[in-house]
Amino acid sequence: MTGLAEEVIADPVGLVVRLIGNVEKHLPAERVRDIALMVVRARAARRSLAQALHDDPSLLRTVPPWQRVPHVAEHPGMATRRRT
Repeated sequence: MTGLAEEVIADPVGLVVRLIGNVEKHLPAERVRDIALMVVRARAARRSLAQALHDDPSLLRTVPPWQRVPHVAEHPGMATRRRT
């Protein structure tokens, strides 16, 4: 066994969505899931991220607010294109 938590192996993206949702309550789960799938494409990377957040959820709170998921959600490559 690799030492990964069962939840990490079963549904890494779901775990990431849940943990981020616990911190960023204003973000819809679907949006967080879409971003996670877009940003973290490899299965191994998704599991690594999920395991890191599972082991230490405070990682989501130890950076300034402008560097958390909402910042990523506003990244130009992630936003709906409305440029004129």
